[in-house]
Amino acid sequence: MTLTESSRKGSSFAQFRQVYCWQLKKSRVLALVYGALALLGCTIVFLCESLSLRHDYFEGILGEGMKHQEVVNSFSWDLTSSLNQLFYMVLIPLSLVFLVAFSVTAFGYMHRRRSVDLFHALPIRRTPLLLGKLAAGYTVMALVVLGNGLLSGGIGLAQGAGKHFTCGWLLSGLGYQLLLLAAALVLTLFLLVASGTMVNAVLSGILLSVGWPVLCYCGSEIIRMSLPGSTLSTNLVAVTTVVPYLALFVPFLNYCPADAISSLVTDGGRYYEATSGASYSYAISPWVVIWWCVFTALLLAMAILVYRRRKSECAENHFSYPALRTVIRFLVSAAFGLGCGMVFGQLLNRNWVFFLAVLVGSAVAHGVTQIIWAKGLRRFRESLPAYGVLLASLCVFFVILATGGLGYVGRIPDPTQVENVNVELPESYYGDSMESYLGKYGGIEVWYNAKDGKEASNYLDVERLMTSETSVKTVEKMHQAIIDFYGSPYLPFRSGSEDQYDNYACTIRYRLSDGKELERTYYLPMEITDESSSETVWKLAIPEENLEKMAAVMALDEYQSYVLYYYQQPSQIATVLSDRRESEGEYMGEQALSKKQQQKLWNTFQKELKSDRFHYSVKDSSGVTGEGETSYYINLESVWQVRQWPDALKKLLADQVNAHFPEAQRDSLTIENGAGSSMYVPESCTETRKLIKQYIGDNVEYTPFDV
Repeated sequence: MTLTESSRKGSSFAQFRQVYCWQLKKSRVLALVYGALALLGCTIVFLCESLSLRHDYFEGILGEGMKHQEVVNSFSWDLTSSLNQLFYMVLIPLSLVFLVAFSVTAFGYMHRRRSVDLFHALPIRRTPLLLGKLAAGYTVMALVVLGNGLLSGGIGLAQGAGKHFTCGWLLSGLGYQLLLLAAALVLTLFLLVASGTMVNAVLSGILLSVGWPVLCYCGSEIIRMSLPGSTLSTNLVAVTTVVPYLALFVPFLNYCPADAISSLVTDGGRYYEATSGASYSYAISPWVVIWWCVFTALLLAMAILVYRRRKSECAENHFSYPALRTVIRFLVSAAFGLGCGMVFGQLLNRNWVFFLAVLVGSAVAHGVTQIIWAKGLRRFRESLPAYGVLLASLCVFFVILATGGLGYVGRIPDPTQVENVNVELPESYYGDSMESYLGKYGGIEVWYNAKDGKEASNYLDVERLMTSETSVKTVEKMHQAIIDFYGSPYLPFRSGSEDQYDNYACTIRYRLSDGKELERTYYLPMEITDESSSETVWKLAIPEENLEKMAAVMALDEYQSYVLYYYQQPSQIATVLSDRRESEGEYMGEQALSKKQQQKLWNTFQKELKSDRFHYSVKDSSGVTGEGETSYYINLESVWQVRQWPDALKKLLADQVNAHFPEAQRDSLTIENGAGSSMYVPESCTETRKLIKQYIGDNVEYTPFDV
């Protein structure tokens, strides 16, 4: 006769306490090894690193030429990055190794016939037995993580670290580790309880840890490739949603990327030099914390329920619950199928290859996982309905994408519901007008450059916000033309498209009156339009009517208002430049101008831009000249102090500047032209070119080309 529940003598808490203390004692050797390795690899290493950094900054060459506050800030950021690296390179991996070793030794009895009979014959209920062992393992991990984290934090604070190295930053990182270690331990327990053998449990954990991230990545990439305008991107939080073993690393990798490590290892660089955009805390969303709390609680409840229903014979007949196998097999088969489809589809750029690879890849993955779990083909026929469900799911997925993603592709907001719209057009040739020429030199960047080292620099990339009904309707006409250019069905691979190149991106971002945003990014193909010059010239390879609609957007008054040319004064001309290329070398001349020359040149240039003779050619748009031809440029001041801004420009930027910069910084802002401060003078501006040539005169230097 098999017992399904042990004797009920004593309270549940007393039984829990007995198991807890017994398991701690039984695992003391493993715990000591884990604690010693963590102390040596994390805390001691951090102590040595902090002493070395302090010497280098306060007594060595790293602090030379820096103010005291700048030295402290750099030192603090290096210490923060160093400890963060030790978290995800040492402490977390050691904790996961201990978690696996503890789980195998503490819960392995469930898969051994004699052991399970012994444990289930003890005068202890199953739930206290399970939870007591679980709590013992988690206690060891929590003590090691907290002990090493707090010791390292104390070392950093004792060394004088500040700013980034704060108690809030440290405690948030340690708290996240404790939460995710609990989730990882509970998931491991659930896999052990629901699996028939230890091998199956380990295999389930590996397949889940690989299958889910691959499925998320491949699925999001296929959606992005299929649906024109899709801005879907895969982030580490999404691909680790159900895999706490991997989710443990996410905020630490996001805080200080791995390229900082390579800088330290390969060339002796410091983290402060290898990273930028330092943060004062880990980017951990409250929703992420809530999710992992719910995930842990649900899995723990399921593990207890399954364990209480698990019979002792399972250790002998290797019975495992089919629902777990079905879910993991579904994930792995779908992930492998979509992965094969992406690989072979991109190699041959054919949709039929993509769909065939998905079919074959998913079938192979389904068959292999079934053979491994069933140890042969004897139950393969029973698994075919599950594969049929997978194929049906994939078919529904692809049909939804091919028909526009449930209306996603064709969604354009009503103009009356649009508060403002921002358009980022790709750099291309849109026509011969002055607006097309000046549109190339748009893009305003506003900077606050900190000088005393007490705060970080601040940066704003100004958006071209258009609010008038005329502007919104013009943008929506262009938007509809781009949608029509793609056409249905919407498949991952389009013949001749160049959807992988970011420099051909056209982004449209609507802000609606209800506070929502609608953003679309289209990757448009390009073509070579002129091969006669010394360098290739590129142009959007889309129908002419589409180019005309994009040119109409560029010609809008609100779009043009974000071009700095309209606000600049003659006094801001820094120099003029000429560049003539010959077969053997290059002749370059540059000359600063007097105030009188600046005024005359600027007036002439403005007059020619507005004249009927102005023509902006494809050749002009590239700024490239052939052999023996000369290019002329007007170099404007690259940095524009806030006191120089005209009132019209201040009014245009006021809302964005006030929303982005604190009031204390607004009197120290500078403007830079995102498209560069050097304006190419088109060939039709003959008088301007003559003046530049006259001003430069013989002030030309020859530079031979390298042979």
